[in-house]
Amino acid sequence: MKGISEMKFSLSIFDYTFTNYQRLRKIYPRLGSMDLKIAAISLVSNAMLLTRNTSDFGQIKELSIEDWSKV
Repeated sequence: MKGISEMKFSLSIFDYTFTNYQRLRKIYPRLGSMDLKIAAISLVSNAMLLTRNTSDFGQIKELSIEDWSKV
């Protein structure tokens, strides 16, 4: 697809993502496990997260989110 880049993964990225997930879990214990995993992947990838769930993901200050359903 044009405009979408492929991400190359290595074991160190997975380790860093898991570490980031654990950090987020301590800071945001009320957020769901899957939401925190998605957030960790987005943060490690330095990617914007597209979601309709702005009430949960919006709590994570360093996370860049957009809700395209309201456009």
